[in-house]
Amino acid sequence: MLQDKLYLRHASMEDAGLLYLWRNEDECRKNSVNTGYIEYDSHCKWLSGRLSPGCCSIFICMREYMGETVRKPLRGDNRILNV
Repeated sequence: MLQDKLYLRHASMEDAGLLYLWRNEDECRKNSVNTGYIEYDSHCKWLSGRLSPGCCSIFICMREYMGETVRKPLRGDNRILNV
């Protein structure tokens, strides 16, 4: 039986669209400090600042299944990583 292979990779500005969609999902907004809808330009400025050296690390969990890599959101304690 094949098993999924999960691994983390560092987020980049290329992930801005994906992270933007996740951030504005109803469930994510409901559990955020700022529950309002975030505009894309504002999100990109925030992400750029967060990705700057020395600020913090943002990871994307990747799932590889039968040779296909799928981006998979993780949920959890955002002080360590957003699982």
